[in-house]
Amino acid sequence: MKIKVNIDRLILNGFGNEDTVDFVREFEQELSRLVMENGVKDLSSMSVLNAGTVHTARGAKPMQAAGDVARSIYQTMCSDARVAHAEKATSPQRK
Repeated sequence: MKIKVNIDRLILNGFGNEDTVDFVREFEQELSRLVMENGVKDLSSMSVLNAGTVHTARGAKPMQAAGDVARSIYQTMCSDARVAHAEKATSPQRK
């Protein structure tokens, strides 16, 4: 399974530009780990996912914040996919 994540806007309050590389690396690793260990539901009907605002502990390091963001996105993927899957399964079929 291949999942492409495109983040349109990410605002990292309290982090410098030098933290971006560490953040992105940890985010990718954590999201990949969650998907590999737990899987995801059918995402074929999902084109956009809004994970909203993610708050992390004050003073968190970029790697901790990246993990928080990845877990939030993963949880949103799973809950939105279940809703989309349920709606698809219960919608009347056209003939």
